[in-house]
Amino acid sequence: MSFEGQKPKKIDFDVVSRFLEILDIPDRQFTKTKLQMAVNVNTIVSSKYIEWLVAKGYVVMMMDGGFTLIKITKAGTGALEMLNRLTCGVRKNNPLI
Repeated sequence: MSFEGQKPKKIDFDVVSRFLEILDIPDRQFTKTKLQMAVNVNTIVSSKYIEWLVAKGYVVMMMDGGFTLIKITKAGTGALEMLNRLTCGVRKNNPLI
């Protein structure tokens, strides 16, 4: 099943952060299924976000031994750092979060 060309209607940056944080774990390799399970989203949501992340250049998909692996790029690491700074700033300024 392919969801090519379908992007999430509304990007949830918490979900984007979860994808990037998991992919940023050193010495770990993730297939689509392992990543989907780690992020805790369904197949449709996972596929749409992965395609969005690839289109933005934050992750790349590569074949390795018959498996499609997903890896974070330098741009993805930079985006994760930016999201973490934004989230931290919001949480510091809002004690209810």
